[in-house]
Amino acid sequence: MIMRKIFLCAVFASAIIFTLAPRAFAQDPNRLSTFKIQVWPEYDRPTVLVIIDGTLADKSNLPREISVLIPTPAELLVATYATPDGTSFAPEQPTKTKDLGDGWTSITFTINSPTFRIEYYHDALQGTADKTLNFAYKLFAPADSIAIEFQQPLRATNFATTPAMTATRTDTDGFKYFA
Repeated sequence: MIMRKIFLCAVFASAIIFTLAPRAFAQDPNRLSTFKIQVWPEYDRPTVLVIIDGTLADKSNLPREISVLIPTPAELLVATYATPDGTSFAPEQPTKTKDLGDGWTSITFTINSPTFRIEYYHDALQGTADKTLNFAYKLFAPADSIAIEFQQPLRATNFATTPAMTATRTDTDGFKYFA
């Protein structure tokens, strides 16, 4: 299938709230030092792959449970944590899920290191030839640093984001990334 256009809308209201009052969240045991979301429309399925990487600010008290939010209709693929050397991830971890009733589901799992990863598929693309994606994420804890990156599908043309983002890199497979 050839896509002529994809428009992405990144809504990160939670990030704005947390940056307005950093002192209020400084002692939160779930506070994140870094949080990154990668959004890959039509990467290997006709849907959206979302990859979330986060690192807890409090690196003590491990192992411990952590809860991450994903959209309720999403299909969880992976919940894991970084290996001690930080070069790879542990096998997929068992999870407990709880539908929060507001369009979000809490995914709870145990991590043995402060860095974790969640991957899920979300059928959020709308349209046929000219596709759009309205992307929103509800942050589950305050974060010191937040990044979002969109991968342009290889066959997409007229790819655009709102607000406008510029291509920051192209990987060896030819994918362009907007951050």
